[in-house]
Amino acid sequence: MSDPLKAFEVASKFAWPTFILTALILYAPDDHITGMNFSRFRAQYILELQIGLLFSAIIASSTVFPSRKSLWRLFLCPLKKLVFPLKDFRTGVKQSRMRYREVAIVCGGREIVYFQEVGSNGEGPLAYYDQIGHRAIPVEPYDGQRALGDWTHTPKWGRIDLVDLFNGNKNSGVCGISEQQ
Repeated sequence: MSDPLKAFEVASKFAWPTFILTALILYAPDDHITGMNFSRFRAQYILELQIGLLFSAIIASSTVFPSRKSLWRLFLCPLKKLVFPLKDFRTGVKQSRMRYREVAIVCGGREIVYFQEVGSNGEGPLAYYDQIGHRAIPVEPYDGQRALGDWTHTPKWGRIDLVDLFNGNKNSGVCGISEQQ
């Protein structure tokens, strides 16, 4: 065997454990990371961890996905959108995140405030949520609704747009992002 082939074989053996460990360190909640004493390590080496996650994902996925098209659509493009999303400087809205706007629905003379959700490409409305992120169904029939803001509101409980994440288009999911990073 040639040396590059041996190096790739060794790298592919350690790619999955490296990917899983790196993803855990990067994306585990802060209280878990603090409990494992990794918070300083994560803060100090965030860029190196992201690059390691990307390369280990590419090497590990080459053993799982035989075709390049499925590898791009199901793995590399979603990974790129999650690790390096386009971000609006002014509002903080990130690529492939659901968009929310506060709406007041008038029902029987009183107003009830909900968050109306649309997809990251502007399709919708998909659903309504209350102030803490639980799915809400407005009382029917209601007298009307009025918007209390624009689509750039991103609450902490906001969801990732999984349909957009796995569509394979690296430029999709940026509706409402004007000042890109």
